[in-house]
Amino acid sequence: MVVRIVPILRPQEAGKEIRDLSAGVGTPNVLFNSDTGERYLLFTGWRDLNGLKREGWIAPLEKDLSVDLTRARKILPSDLIPGDYTMNAVRGVYNPVRGQYIVTVTHDDKGFMFWFSSDWELMAHKQILSGIGDHGIPFKPIGAYDFIHDAIGMIPAPLSKQGPAILQGLKFLGIRNFDDPKKVRVEDYGWCSWHGMLNDVADLVLMPRISALVECDTFGKWALKIFLGPSLHAVRGLDPRSGIPQIGLLCGDLMPKLMIDDIFVQVGHPHYTTEPDGVPKVFFASFRDTWSSRNDTKREGYVHEIYAVYVNDDIFDARSYGVLTDTIISKERGETCSKWYWVGEARSILLLIRGSVKRADIVVKEATMLLEVEAHETIRYEITEDKRKIIVQDPAPLIRVETSSKGLDVELVAKY
Repeated sequence: MVVRIVPILRPQEAGKEIRDLSAGVGTPNVLFNSDTGERYLLFTGWRDLNGLKREGWIAPLEKDLSVDLTRARKILPSDLIPGDYTMNAVRGVYNPVRGQYIVTVTHDDKGFMFWFSSDWELMAHKQILSGIGDHGIPFKPIGAYDFIHDAIGMIPAPLSKQGPAILQGLKFLGIRNFDDPKKVRVEDYGWCSWHGMLNDVADLVLMPRISALVECDTFGKWALKIFLGPSLHAVRGLDPRSGIPQIGLLCGDLMPKLMIDDIFVQVGHPHYTTEPDGVPKVFFASFRDTWSSRNDTKREGYVHEIYAVYVNDDIFDARSYGVLTDTIISKERGETCSKWYWVGEARSILLLIRGSVKRADIVVKEATMLLEVEAHETIRYEITEDKRKIIVQDPAPLIRVETSSKGLDVELVAKY
């Protein structure tokens, strides 16, 4: 498939129709109302040149990816909840069982969940997180049986209480009873990836593979990375022994798959969807005006624009990246045991060990799926000052690493 990039919403044009969208638009998220067949673009928009007074919007999205601004509606005004950096990232789903839209938003350093009726009337809202950044709270319902009222969420998070600006890792969340404002609660499942770069706006994908698309600060330039995990058949929902709480994700570079050129300058705010036309695509935001300070604000600009790029299925194929990596154990986090990492069809895995410990044991466990982790294969290695690298040829699909020392960093490199 030939890569095609489509402009979706640009403040330069949208601002002529709606002044409140004249400075920027971002965090796109496509919603499908299965009762009416309507598709909506959920997004943030603002006219504040400093980009602080952002607001949540919806507008109908047509199959040709055009946005009907004549029916656009502000659903999250900046003054709905007191704050300085308002409504800065939105994510949502439609609940056809109850005929409601459920939207999450980050606002200052807090996270909120909102419940709207099918005609976008606000019904309830509740704070669900605090001490976080402006990355949004992507979440996906699980459905069926044991987890009928539950969703899986993900956020970038700091190492400790250093503050939300140092978001070097990703965490999985369980959002229990997310369809009920009175009962909703969040469970923190800890780090699922730690690649050491600043992370911001994120999107969570459960199908076709448990994955995350994340805006990352590479060298002062925002770009997109992908974090890949197993397919759903290998895990069981939010089960504490064989579900999302136990898995980690390996990091790959998404940018070469998108074929986006330098005219976009900075790229962030990813959202993967097959809507509204049934073809896989990644919505993203471009920040063109960040490379020079503005004369009016004396700082970088915040004129975000929304685009979509059509993609191939290989963005979820680990083999197409060559290598995937993650720091799976970190002395900063005081860990001695990693999560289970899906390495899939990797030809080999390389473990790089760093730290001041002179001697330690490294245990590598291999399994085919989390539902059968008791049947894993275990190999023990001894690490010395002269031996800091372990190579495992033809590994099983799932790998877990344990060590006897809290003073080590262990990086996993999966080679395909």
